[in-house]
Amino acid sequence: MPVGTLPSSPVKASGRIMSGAGDMGIGMAKRHAQRISAAEAAALVRSGDWVDYGFGMAQPDAFDQALAARRGELTHVRIRSALSLRPRAVLEADRSGESFQWFN
Repeated sequence: MPVGTLPSSPVKASGRIMSGAGDMGIGMAKRHAQRISAAEAAALVRSGDWVDYGFGMAQPDAFDQALAARRGELTHVRIRSALSLRPRAVLEADRSGESFQWFN
């Protein structure tokens, strides 16, 4: 297959079935979204991650509080946001910016 072309059917590579869309594979395509708590979502964040808080009234208040509770165990988590309409818990919890860095 020429470089830069996508297969029209799944391709077997290294014993794993790959979809033409990229490295998601067949198993990933069958997963369904499920609801998790704010604390469970915050537990998925790792040091160095980028997190997007969204815009205006759509910002995640419960998640913000759950993530702020992880101050000290995380470093350099960068949070992108636009037009925050209320104080953010991560900024109040980490005034030094060692755990959370805010990009607005």
